[in-house]
Amino acid sequence: MNAKKVIRNILLALLSAALLYAGDLFLGNPISRFRVKQHSEQYLEGVYPGQLQLQTTEIYHDWYSGGGYEIKVMSPVSRDVHFRLRYDRLGNFVQDTYDLAVASGNNTLTRLMAEYEAAVRNALREISEGDRIMTGLSALDPYSNENVPLAQGIDPKQLDLNEAYDVAALGWDYGYLVLTLNVAPEELTLEKAADYLLAVKAAMEDAEVGFAGVELFVTVRESSDPWKSLAFTMLSYEELEEDNLSAYLRNFLIE
Repeated sequence: MNAKKVIRNILLALLSAALLYAGDLFLGNPISRFRVKQHSEQYLEGVYPGQLQLQTTEIYHDWYSGGGYEIKVMSPVSRDVHFRLRYDRLGNFVQDTYDLAVASGNNTLTRLMAEYEAAVRNALREISEGDRIMTGLSALDPYSNENVPLAQGIDPKQLDLNEAYDVAALGWDYGYLVLTLNVAPEELTLEKAADYLLAVKAAMEDAEVGFAGVELFVTVRESSDPWKSLAFTMLSYEELEEDNLSAYLRNFLIE
């Protein structure tokens, strides 16, 4: 009988420990939160003393990555200054992402890409309703040891924080479009693709929003058959001025 009680107590203890661990992992605990809050306030005052007027959000418990904590940090006087402080599940400091996000220029580049996308969508609003539009600004590859451009690229490190860049003009050198056109079955032709690209070119020119290249996918409406489509690799802006564009597109058709 005593042995059964001992086993039961051991099992209850193990269950309690497991529940406490699961609660800590998924919900966090007040002691760790207090440590995070205390450290983050002291850290920001010490490393960034007042010049950016930094503000923090509530402490975010990141159970997905092992039960750690994150605090989002932002500045009301700088639209490009936002980063995170990361802590482990015990509230120990792990990482400040300021260098990765802000000093690297990545936040500024991300803002420019969002502004460029908005400009493109506005330019194409009347000819691409219901079609898919993706945009980007080519940038230097941050993962290349040789710092080789992906194409002709913007170097994020050369961007100035909060600078109001003319993204429409930047588009002529760095902007690219990835477009998906949905058509009726009988419109799945090179001629339809060429007409659409010329309409895109005209609309972008009218809006004075530049682009250096464009990829196009033409799909049949309400069809799940991947063979009922046309796909073209990147064409430059200049190549859209070719005579007999529909025939020229064969050179870019992905078979």
